[in-house]
Amino acid sequence: MPTRMGYDTRYDPNMSVMLYPLGLSFDQAFEQRSFIYGNFLDKSDAMPTIEALAAMQDSHIRKLSASATVEYIPTITRENEKALLRRANVSEAYKGLEYTLLIDLDKGVLFFVLLTSTDHETDNLRILEWVAQECVPLRITYSSDPSADNQTIQPTSKAGG
Repeated sequence: MPTRMGYDTRYDPNMSVMLYPLGLSFDQAFEQRSFIYGNFLDKSDAMPTIEALAAMQDSHIRKLSASATVEYIPTITRENEKALLRRANVSEAYKGLEYTLLIDLDKGVLFFVLLTSTDHETDNLRILEWVAQECVPLRITYSSDPSADNQTIQPTSKAGG
């Protein structure tokens, strides 16, 4: 994933990628609501489309707080890949807003979640959209054949795979 000057990335086994400002620890960035994480979910019978994942996530947000507000707003465009951007104001206890930018890929959905304070909403949203615009999803295939290269890495998209 590309990083902008002034931001750090970190890998976590529960999230494909995390992005937060340099100079802050992970815990500080999370507490200050200046934090992006990304993940990938395979499409399945239970979740065959980007809209199905969004609806499932919307339901989860509303279970967290009956007063949560969810809206979909215009966002980036990607060649051959649909993108949705959701803004959720979950509750006062949530300490900020949650933006989720979902990208529809051939075999799954890539999504990035921004946790942001309202004070930094505009700047952080620009960074979220930049990350989602510039990311290049990859498919990594491992081989159990010891005589073969152990892995193959290739870009994946609706246009290319």
